[in-house]
Amino acid sequence: MKCLLTVTANKLDQNSELRAYRLIFVTPYYWPEFSACTMLYGSLCSGLVESGMQVTVLTNGGWASDSEPFPVQPYFRPDVEKCWNPFLRRKGILLKILEYLSFTVFVMWKIMFSRRTDAVFLGSNPPLIALPVGLISYFKKIKIIYNLQDLFPDSALALELIDEKGVVFKTLKLFEKLNYKFSNKIITICNLFADHVRKLESDIAIEVIPNWVDTEFMIKIPRGSNKFLSRIGLCEKFIVLYAGNLGYSHNLDVIVEAAARLAKHEEIHFLFVGDGNRKVTTMKNVEKLGLSNCTFIGFQPFSDLPEVYSSCDLGVVSMRPGSEASAVPSKTWNYLSCSVPVIACVNSPSELAEVILDSGAGLVLPAIDSESLARAIFDLYQSPSRCAILGAKGREYVCNEISRQVIVEKYKVSLQEVMRSGRKVQRH
Repeated sequence: MKCLLTVTANKLDQNSELRAYRLIFVTPYYWPEFSACTMLYGSLCSGLVESGMQVTVLTNGGWASDSEPFPVQPYFRPDVEKCWNPFLRRKGILLKILEYLSFTVFVMWKIMFSRRTDAVFLGSNPPLIALPVGLISYFKKIKIIYNLQDLFPDSALALELIDEKGVVFKTLKLFEKLNYKFSNKIITICNLFADHVRKLESDIAIEVIPNWVDTEFMIKIPRGSNKFLSRIGLCEKFIVLYAGNLGYSHNLDVIVEAAARLAKHEEIHFLFVGDGNRKVTTMKNVEKLGLSNCTFIGFQPFSDLPEVYSSCDLGVVSMRPGSEASAVPSKTWNYLSCSVPVIACVNSPSELAEVILDSGAGLVLPAIDSESLARAIFDLYQSPSRCAILGAKGREYVCNEISRQVIVEKYKVSLQEVMRSGRKVQRH
């Protein structure tokens, strides 16, 4: 009983201290605008507000200062200030750059004229934002926490958008190094990213905190009560799901080729849920091959996500060769949380491959081997019991290692450490 009272008292003291801190949280997309990080950052902000911290979110959108409450923790809402951005969600590299620039100017303006602020939390999207924000924060004595979700410009290099020997890449690498240098602490999502940062800037505080999933929200919905599955009319199929961004960094061709190899097995169906730059091209490839075992559906409402991820018997995560070291798809955790076995088509070494193998939740295959993918899908189709075992292991892993409760608590401790310290945080 004494131990319980001590733990409770310590937690109350921590929350009392957190209430004294003001945090500006910068992310270009926040609820209800959907993106890969919407669920992650929405849960994190709600958790920080729940602990007592004063949080203001700077994001894209309309001029309204409020927004629809985050559905999972609706009672703990940060203040939300939105930038009206005419380039928001426009397709094309130039328009994307203009979107980033418009948002960056908005963020710099808000921070420059903000009242007392203890720290700014920056996501790595838009890229290199810590550099201009850091210049302002340095003079205002505001600490910068940089959350590294992907590696830029290496991600652009992997997609062959820039030349490694060109001036653009070399200039961006210099900016990347300065980006890290202006940060008081960098929180990366995996050890691979941490090693990358240390090679560029060794004298900096780095902590690895993986992405998480809300295991209370993302739960398995039984097939008989899954309204999404009934709505799309695939209740009787063995569904292989690819959900999320259909973009350049994801190798969708290997999935389509596997679907072509399994076309004669009408009971196996491939479902693509999401949108992105590669969606139209992928749909044309399916049409060209005359495949009737593929269905494409756009992004679904946030509240339907548990049903979407529960609709399948098997989830696929596919990374384009070269991009596996610069990103870790968050869809993986949604599959695992909904007890769905996963096949990762990704070249090793990669953090994604390590997670799948360590958790025992699925299989890891070469990134471009459609024959192996087709064979693995068919083998799992023939073994429902094996699918159930793999799915159970995935659920157990996320509940124990990367649940919202576990990871948000780590962020609270990490942010508190930065804000109570001096300008520079010493590495452990």
